[in-house]
Amino acid sequence: GAASSHPLCDVREPGSLAFHLEPDSTFLAAVASFRELRIFETPFPRPGPSEGLPASWKPSSEAPWKQGDELLSMLDFLQRAEDSSVPSSPPFSELHPDFAFACEFVADPAKFGVNDLVAWRANQMSRFAKAAASLEPWNVKLLALRPAYLVTMDKIGRQLRPAVIAALTDAIVWPDQKLAFFMVKGFPATGNLPNSHCFRAGGVEASIPFDKLMESNFTWSRSLERVISATARAAFELEPHPPAFVKGVTSTLSAAGRLRTAYERTLEEHEAHLCSAPMTLAELEASMGRGFARLIPRSCIIQNGKARVIDNARRSLTNAALSTKEKLVCCHADSP
Repeated sequence: GAASSHPLCDVREPGSLAFHLEPDSTFLAAVASFRELRIFETPFPRPGPSEGLPASWKPSSEAPWKQGDELLSMLDFLQRAEDSSVPSSPPFSELHPDFAFACEFVADPAKFGVNDLVAWRANQMSRFAKAAASLEPWNVKLLALRPAYLVTMDKIGRQLRPAVIAALTDAIVWPDQKLAFFMVKGFPATGNLPNSHCFRAGGVEASIPFDKLMESNFTWSRSLERVISATARAAFELEPHPPAFVKGVTSTLSAAGRLRTAYERTLEEHEAHLCSAPMTLAELEASMGRGFARLIPRSCIIQNGKARVIDNARRSLTNAALSTKEKLVCCHADSP
């Protein structure tokens, strides 16, 4: 497509950073390779900003059978295919064309010129891996644009392949053109979330303005710091050395024990490279800027013999400032 709408080019949202990278011959060649691998007959829907999926696509809840029945229907169809009793056409007329085509392709690959489905799939995967590998310089270039506070999450960073996602977005005309961008810059967690164009219209309206939330960050951070410090001092004065949580043995924990467990779980997440190391408020603001971060209090509860850490986004009002125009639902087997 045109450079102005390409997944690698500017994606500007209020308050977000943007980058502009012109796709080169290597990137475009990978996109072409991914397109050649595509076997589906119909393009993914490209609804407008607030439309969600088009009315022509029928989710399971609106199909003639109940959700989940399409899976049973598919399994029955494929079982009969193994018994050499393949009907002239699969019974999926009410499903999305991509889904119906995939079922028919797997059940009768020879109809589409594929005699050995296992060998064909291995060849497809090999070609995909080759195209993805060619984009490694692009992955390095994009990951170098991550904000400093995301670079600390090394494990997640090593697993990200934003250039591959961007190329696939282009190749299959995936509705969410911002996916690769947010993989690099970080996904918004509050405020007015941009549409992915992958879900139906719906969502929630914020009960407080996002700018008001941000304006209170400085005051909220210091208030929360004082409360947590006072709570911790009082708890550890009563019990300086609380016992560690033992799975399946510990049924209750004191206030100090819960604080210790929450801290230990956070250290485990850091050791797994899922978050940065613990830091003071002063260190956080030196890294991200004063008033930029919204602190969310973390606590620990014992539930069904397990210690769970809870990030209370309701208390921090992070959830209250969240607005979405899409209703997030679990994918169906017949999702495009």
